[in-house]
Amino acid sequence: MHWVWVKGRGYTDQNGRVVLVSGVIMDIDERKPAEERYRLQATALQEAANAVVLTDHKGTNLYVHPAFEQMTAYRANEVFVNRKKDGSLYTEEMTVAPVRSENGDISYFVAIKQDITEQK
Repeated sequence: MHWVWVKGRGYTDQNGRVVLVSGVIMDIDERKPAEERYRLQATALQEAANAVVLTDHKGTNLYVHPAFEQMTAYRANEVFVNRKKDGSLYTEEMTVAPVRSENGDISYFVAIKQDITEQK
């Protein structure tokens, strides 16, 4: 069994019979597992209970996980630090990791946050 991508067109004669088929078939066996890994990782990220924030190397927010919006009531474009939209402060546990480019430069940061106010 192989995964393939197909795009083509059939040409018919005046009686409607297919007389020619022209197209492309591309073997995507190697791409399919990568797509499945990406889908799985994206789903796992969306469903994670902890808040996740992705920034560029300057600290500009590129992605704010739905759990962050739920935890703080802020939308991605309204993000402030350790303050909920209602004005109350919260204590968070946060892990920040750099994401490096192929040449080793820091391109992004990913922060995983958890509201630990009740535990504290």
